[in-house]
Amino acid sequence: MMTSKNSAFGFFKRWWIYQQERFPIFSYGLLVFAFSSAAVIYPTFFLAIQPRLHSLIVTFTTLFCAFLQLRIADEFKDYKHDCHYRPDRPVPRGLIQLQELRVLEVITVFIQLVATLTLSWQLLPWLGFLWIFQALMRKEFFVRDWLRSRSLFYLLSHNLVLPLMALYGVMTNYIVVSLFPHHPQIIIFLLLSSAHGLLIEVGRKIRSPDQEIPGGETYSQMWGLNRAILAWLNIGLISNILSTIAFNKIEIYATPNISLVISLLSIIGLGFQILVALQVSSTQFAKRIYTFSALWVLVSYLGCGVIPWLMQR
Repeated sequence: MMTSKNSAFGFFKRWWIYQQERFPIFSYGLLVFAFSSAAVIYPTFFLAIQPRLHSLIVTFTTLFCAFLQLRIADEFKDYKHDCHYRPDRPVPRGLIQLQELRVLEVITVFIQLVATLTLSWQLLPWLGFLWIFQALMRKEFFVRDWLRSRSLFYLLSHNLVLPLMALYGVMTNYIVVSLFPHHPQIIIFLLLSSAHGLLIEVGRKIRSPDQEIPGGETYSQMWGLNRAILAWLNIGLISNILSTIAFNKIEIYATPNISLVISLLSIIGLGFQILVALQVSSTQFAKRIYTFSALWVLVSYLGCGVIPWLMQR
């Protein structure tokens, strides 16, 4: 009995360590909640319908599993590279086996399928599009060497999964009213999801020179630190503009006072981003860039979904 308990404890302990290092469930969960709820709630402002709790739960569940699948796919794609350059990571050091991740991936696919069917079978094509694109990402679109030698194309091609995720959430509403998403604001939201994805992805791969490691594959290493920071700032500006456009189309925000607050917050956000970018010499530089990116994305998505929805109630 004692051996069985110790074995079970060891099993959960291994997975707890893995999620801490590679997929922090609480921070990811918060971002996925903001993202998925915005994808469901934002279109309701233009469809004149109320968001359904069922849609929110299904979208959160499906997208959380999708992000976990992306992490698992990276573990398989980068296994040889990590064994050589990052043997300290959980999979190369033997904490978690690739076969275990494969089982976890199958479980997440089953969860997505069941969750989707509880809402509507008509959502299956949109889930299928997401699965197909993820499969192409895993194979690196069958042009691995070409993409790996062109980091910008690699970044942009893989980023397309974010609008597909957002579209899944959007469609939970349009299936209810039997319409195809034709409202121009939906395009703005899909572009916003892409910009947010780029902001976090570039932000998490910028390091100061003393923080770089061989084979790190950071954008600051591939593009040079100044170019990487400039790219991150430009993406932040685009994200800021798209967020402001999205906010201004929400009726409850359409008052002079709220519009002024949104404009001021946008300016303050850009100011903070520039301040963070200037702190290259700080030992916390990389962490601050990623933290700012995540916080900005979190606030933006909440501003597109949960916050205005609560204000209307």
